[in-house]
Amino acid sequence: MSPRLPLRNRSRRFRMAAAGVLTVAGGAVVVGLFLPRAGSSPPHTAAKNISRDFRACLVTDDPDQTAARAGWSGLREAARAAPVNTQRLITPRTATTTEALLPYVESLVQRKCGVIVSAGRLLDGAARDAARTHPRQRFVITSGAASGLPNTTTLASPTSDTVAAAVRAASRTSASGSS
Repeated sequence: MSPRLPLRNRSRRFRMAAAGVLTVAGGAVVVGLFLPRAGSSPPHTAAKNISRDFRACLVTDDPDQTAARAGWSGLREAARAAPVNTQRLITPRTATTTEALLPYVESLVQRKCGVIVSAGRLLDGAARDAARTHPRQRFVITSGAASGLPNTTTLASPTSDTVAAAVRAASRTSASGSS
């Protein structure tokens, strides 16, 4: 016959076992609540613009090139004159083809930029490709020939003044409700 434990020790063992069971059960409930259901997709998360100001974005592969400096100065100039939020995305130097740069331009579309200013020959090609795919998105392309697309503005020799004017025009178009 096994030795009998004092009642005090039995209750301590019982409490420890109960605490262990409750911990495991609680963990299972939490995991069950937060794991995605089979066949369900994750919730869609949209970029939020809390200030509700117009958003102008610059994408460049080299912030020191003339078009990128003019583009960023133009965006900041437009922001000083009107309620415009500005963002700048510098792509990695390893992205050296239009195809490799397109996802960066697409990410600005997803961020709900009202106008996307591209600075860089390859980026301008990616912006033209994105403009064909997203006809309601406005683009300012800072090099090359005009694309002929109604949602693009081409600035052959961009200056901060011409970029700022293009951003202000896009902002006014957005404020009037047309796309």
